[in-house]
Amino acid sequence: MLGTSVKAARGGRAGAARPLALAVAALAAAGALAGCGGDPVKMGAAALVGDDRISTGTLNGVVRSAQRQFRTDPAANEIRARLASEQRTGDEGQSDQQRTLGFLIRFRIADEAAERNGISVADGQIDRELSGLAQVGGARSYAVANGLPASKVRDLGRYFAVSGALLDRNGADGAATSPATQNAFARVDALYRQTAAALHIKVNPRYGAFDANRSAMQPVRYKLSATESGIR
Repeated sequence: MLGTSVKAARGGRAGAARPLALAVAALAAAGALAGCGGDPVKMGAAALVGDDRISTGTLNGVVRSAQRQFRTDPAANEIRARLASEQRTGDEGQSDQQRTLGFLIRFRIADEAAERNGISVADGQIDRELSGLAQVGGARSYAVANGLPASKVRDLGRYFAVSGALLDRNGADGAATSPATQNAFARVDALYRQTAAALHIKVNPRYGAFDANRSAMQPVRYKLSATESGIR
């Protein structure tokens, strides 16, 4: 479950940085993103997350921005290659749309989990998470490597901050491999699954489906017609 683009992005808890937040970035939505879930996704929607709609226009705009920045960011290219070689991305072979959509959905779920659990993160906490990414190439380049443009960097930082706060609340002790921290991983994993299930997430099948076990988008499964695929 934790073999993703952000697992083990940092080492031990050093200074003000929280290493554990990155280790759970892909936990959000792990249990309920299994494609369109039965009902067709509404026209123009890439995904529906509860009452929120991620439009295809929004997704395409974010993807185009990230692609432009990726082409001119050598550090982002190095980060993506390193993550792929370490097999930590969980998204080998994904399209840019799938990679980005996965994160946009996870952001929505993390926000919902924070609200349901009374978690509030301040700007300073987000800043600390982003500063901690300096050791893996910098926050901007790390975001771009994962299909997110610079405009989404603070969303990424908030995601890490929420995940870290949930880990702390569930008994993580700062040592990534300790029993307490591993138990916290499991509890936060379950919490994100429950949150995702409650949001009744639907993904437009043109972008594939979500593999809960790998926490990664899966290839598109083509059908005979647009009607059969659920696309309207």
